[in-house]
Amino acid sequence: MLKRYPGKELHEHDWFPALWRDQLTDFLSFFNIYSGIYRPALNRLRDLFRTMDLPPVYTDLCAGGGLYDWRFAQKLSRSLGRTLRVRLTDLYPSYRRWKEIEDLSGGMVIPADRPLSARAAIECEEGLHVMFSGLHHFSPEEIEEMILAAVEKGRALAFFDYSQRRRLLWEAFMMFNSVPFMILTAPLVWKFSWKRLLFTWIIPVLPLLLLTDGWLSRLRAYRVEELRRILDGIPFPSGWRADTGRDSVYWNTAQITYLIVLPPGMRKK
Repeated sequence: MLKRYPGKELHEHDWFPALWRDQLTDFLSFFNIYSGIYRPALNRLRDLFRTMDLPPVYTDLCAGGGLYDWRFAQKLSRSLGRTLRVRLTDLYPSYRRWKEIEDLSGGMVIPADRPLSARAAIECEEGLHVMFSGLHHFSPEEIEEMILAAVEKGRALAFFDYSQRRRLLWEAFMMFNSVPFMILTAPLVWKFSWKRLLFTWIIPVLPLLLLTDGWLSRLRAYRVEELRRILDGIPFPSGWRADTGRDSVYWNTAQITYLIVLPPGMRKK
C-alpha cells in the first residue's frame, strides 16, 4: 500500500488519492490471496491459536481494503476447525470497501467504526493484533511504541512483511515480474473496475505506481537484526516472549520477515 504520511488525512471525498490507493490495495490483496505469499504467517498464527488462550476475534492494524483479511480468516478458521473473526482497523479506512466485505463475509469481518492508528488499536482492542505488509511503513520509534503499548495492555502481536532489503537484485527481478502479472489479472481483481483497466492497459499509471511503491517498500524494509535491536532495547517484564526472524516461501526464492510479541499467562493448560 502507499506510504502513509503522518498528519495527511485522506477522506472518501478526496477522490484522486483514494482512487490510486484503493486500486493498488485491491491488486495487492489479489496478489496476496492467490500467490500464497503469507503461508508461513498462516502456519504461525495457526500454532499460536492452538497453543495460546486467544480471543476468537483478532485485529488487523493496517487492513487496507480488507479483502485479504476475510480470505485469510477463512483459511485460518478452516485449519483450526473453528470460526475466527477479524476486526479491520486502519488510520485511513476504506469504509465503502469494508462494508461490502462485511456483507460478503457473513459477519466474519468486523470493520472499525472510526480511524485508528496502529498504537491506538492496540490500546483499545483486546487479543491478538496482526499486520501484513505494513511493518516497513513505521519508524523504529513507532514500532517500539506499538510494542510498549502491547506490553502495557497485555496484547499479543504478530507482524509479517514480504518486502526485503536484501538480495536487492533478486528482489528487483521479482518486482518487475509483478508488472505483467498486474496487466494480465487486471480484469480479475475484485472489485471489477473500468478505471483499473484504463489505468493499467491504456494509461499505465498503476503499473508505474506498483513499481515505485514496491521499490520504496524494499528500501524501507527492516532487516531481522534491526528488529532484534529494537526488541533488545525494550524492558520486557518477566514472562514475555519476543522473537523475530525470516520464513522461506517459494522454495526460498522469497522470504517473510516476522515480529512476534507474546504476553505471559496466555498459554493453554
